[in-house]
This record gives sequence, structure tokens and C-alpha cells, in this order.
Amino acid sequence: MTEGPQLTVAIMAAENSGTGRLVRNWLIHSVTQDPADMLVYGPTEAMVRAYVKAEIEPAIDARPEMAVTRRVGRAARDLEFKDFGRMWAQFLPATYNNLINKSASRIAIGGLDACDRSTGDPYALADIRRQTFGTQSRLLVESYPGLGGGDGPEASTAGIISLYANSDRRMWYWPCPHCNRFWAPYPIRNHGLMLEWPRGALPDEIRDAARMICPCCGWRIEDIWRSRMNAEGVWVGAGQRIDARGHIIGKPASFATAGFWISGLMSSGVSSGIGTLAHALDRAGRRWVDGSGTGMYRDTIAKKFGWPCDVDMDRLVA
Repeated sequence: MTEGPQLTVAIMAAENSGTGRLVRNWLIHSVTQDPADMLVYGPTEAMVRAYVKAEIEPAIDARPEMAVTRRVGRAARDLEFKDFGRMWAQFLPATYNNLINKSASRIAIGGLDACDRSTGDPYALADIRRQTFGTQSRLLVESYPGLGGGDGPEASTAGIISLYANSDRRMWYWPCPHCNRFWAPYPIRNHGLMLEWPRGALPDEIRDAARMICPCCGWRIEDIWRSRMNAEGVWVGAGQRIDARGHIIGKPASFATAGFWISGLMSSGVSSGIGTLAHALDRAGRRWVDGSGTGMYRDTIAKKFGWPCDVDMDRLVA
């Protein structure tokens, strides 16, 4: 958010993947290094207040340079509005009135696909409000793909998946700890992601036995390897490709938006990682098969895995 030619960043991600910390870190950098007024939007007032209490207030209290510049009085204690002297930040639900009546050079929208769309697209409304600031503006949008579906990002025309489809579409590639070949943890086209676990077993049994299957060599990858795989991973964007040994070939395509797709399997914020996700998919899959929980299956795929919610169950499991 602080460098590069692109003025918009779209992040399609699973819930609990740490994207909320990006806004927090952006605010910290702005206050301490590069002040500019900021608007932060979320789906509902309750969600915005919870986010400020959990992420923003502790960050402010932990940094003397932010506490010193923050003005005393009512504004300093207000969850909605933070006045730091050289800049301010306001945290609001993404309603039509809040979006059209506010302007700032830096705008963030969290949980885009959960925001109210009855009076307009929140992204489009926010995009207009920052255009006054031209190339000095930045817009960050993140969400799980709750409005998208089909085989890949280009299949949707709404929400975060649409923004990602019209971006430079960066995908994460990481190496198998057994064969060292690079692959991407997404269930589309030739990526061939599969999970393996004992179907219908008890939760603890699923968490202990769940494995990712490497599409290159078939090795069953335990959760303990994820942190090392992430440490050695790389982003590969549109116009580029990566060979099995991790060499990136080609130049990135030029797009106005930088797009990142964060799979739940990558997320360090998921406790017990693969096992927890496999258990959620097992429960949702059984409801999906008997026809009693289609919505639960879609929510699991979109929110916990960060994948288009119409991905077929058969493409995910071994």
C-alpha cells in the first residue's frame, strides 16, 4: 500500500487470514511515517466497533508515538473517530450515506462481500470518493468470495472476486517438502488440490489424520510443514508462470489493480490448520450430500477456504 504504481489493492482471502492486520499496519505506517487521512469501512456497525476494539485500540496504546500525537479529549476515546493531529482516521459501516458523504485519500473496505449492496456497489462508491486525490490516493479492499462462484475468478462479475479477476491476479506458489516442486493451493484448472481425512470420524481424529496431497508427487503433507512452505513461497501474477523448481518466468502484466488470492490453507491464523479445515469440510460435505446444508457448504468453502463458493466437493477431496 505504500509503494508501487497501482492505486487499488484487492485481496480475496479466507476469514481469519490476517487481512485485518493489513489495515492496522497501514494506519500505523500512516501515523508514524506518512500521514494522510483515512477512512475504514466494514459491513456493520457492530463489526466495525469489534474490529477497532480488537485491532486498532491495542495498536494505538502499544505505540508511544501514536499515543503522543493522538489528541486528548472526546475524540481520543471515540471508537469511530481517531484524531492523530497530523491526520485522522474514521471507522464506519459501509452504508450508502457514509460512503457518499466522506472523502479521504486512503480508504479501506473490509468484508466487501458482506456489505450492503442494496443502494449501490460499496467499492464503486468508495472509488469515487478517493478520486479527488488522484495519484496520491490508495484504496484497499478485502473480503472472502461470498458473491462469486464457478470455475475460477473470471466466472463472477460481483464482489471481491470480480475485482480480483480484473487485477494482476497474483497467486501463491509454495514448494512441496518432499519433492520441492512448486504448486498453488487452489482448486482450479490444473492445480489439482486435494485433501485427505477419515470421512465421518470424530473431530480430533480428523484433525490428527488430515493431510494435503501434493499434486506433483502425491505426498501427504502434514500441517507442521505449512509454515516452512509459506516461508519459501512466492507470488506469481498474470503474465507470469513458475516452473516446478520455483523459477518465475515472464514479466507481470500491467493492471490498475494489484490482486492477491489468499487461500485458507496458507493462513497462519487457522489453528491446527489442515485438520481444522478438513473437519469443517467434512461436516459441510455431509450436509451437502444429504441436501440439508447447501448454504453451510458454500459458507465453508468461501469463508474458511477463501475459494469460490461453487467449487464442487469432488474436486477437493482424495
